[in-house]
Amino acid sequence: YTGNPRARVGPGANEIQAADSWIAVMSPEVGALGQGGLQGKGSALVRIPAARGASTRVEVRCPDPACNPYLAFAMMLSCGLDGIVNKLPVRASTDVDIFEMTPAEKAAQGIDSLPANLEEAINEFEANPISTQALGEHIFTKYVAAKRAEWDEYRIAVTDWELEKYLAIY
Repeated sequence: YTGNPRARVGPGANEIQAADSWIAVMSPEVGALGQGGLQGKGSALVRIPAARGASTRVEVRCPDPACNPYLAFAMMLSCGLDGIVNKLPVRASTDVDIFEMTPAEKAAQGIDSLPANLEEAINEFEANPISTQALGEHIFTKYVAAKRAEWDEYRIAVTDWELEKYLAIY
């Protein structure tokens, strides 16, 4: 059981290692990460059911309904194939509730967290060469520009919470 899907746990030859970069495509909106987004969904990021055979599958459980499925599949498949081609080790399953673990306990087991916001996700996406290879230079460049513009628009917006909290004080 992995109670926090933002933590990179479980198997997957590069699906997990590259999750930082593909999360910008899988959860493409400002609200999809951090507060109220992946943080609160309460299931594993990647799950491979215990039953083996013809129905063995990998379940990537974080795609936001707003994601572009073509871009999402391109990133997932490219990252998975990269792991196979480069013979990356498959991590052992984590069968504890990592949502209840302290940061020190996670660090001791090598469990990292995914980007906390869209800006961090775009930075990871941009830094991974698989992103350009999977989407092509044109789509990659346009996607990064659009997401950076979206983040900047969000970042400078005054929220209802801020108005309610500070308007009367100042």
